[in-house]
Amino acid sequence: MKTGNEADVEKIVEAALFISGKPITLEELAKLAACKKEEVLDAINSLKTKYADSAIGIRHTSNHVYEMYVKEKYLKYVESLVPEKEFSPGTLKTLAYIAYKTPVKQSEVVKVRGNRAYEQIAELIKRGFVASKPKGHTRELRITRKLLRYFGLKNEAELKKYFQRINITEDNLKDDSN
Repeated sequence: MKTGNEADVEKIVEAALFISGKPITLEELAKLAACKKEEVLDAINSLKTKYADSAIGIRHTSNHVYEMYVKEKYLKYVESLVPEKEFSPGTLKTLAYIAYKTPVKQSEVVKVRGNRAYEQIAELIKRGFVASKPKGHTRELRITRKLLRYFGLKNEAELKKYFQRINITEDNLKDDSN
């Protein structure tokens, strides 16, 4: 039987994972629940057991990062209900181009994606999804760990597969005025 505090921690962790829409670090969960990381891990393990026979699951996506997700078997039924991840189609394509080519020169991205890429790159840098550093007369762009965590992915290869799944491939990234 769980003590009142343990039950509260589990409910707080469950609510946070449910509402977040993106993976959450162990540290963030512990801060939200005002408890130790070990208590959060206990809550996560309990929730994993609770959701074992459910269409929903809880998974460890990378180093101390967790998310609630729809299990693959049920994803095909609800995929059309999932909103895009808060990016305009043009920004998503610019991000995909950077992900496919990382590291890539900003001048190359603009050449392929058009002048709107400057705004899109600035947005991605501001949100911490793309890192930028000077490289000659241009800048070198690369994706960040924050971006991978945002999409609940472990590496760049998984990110490329994600873009392919939503039909954004290297071949269809030319400027489309988005």
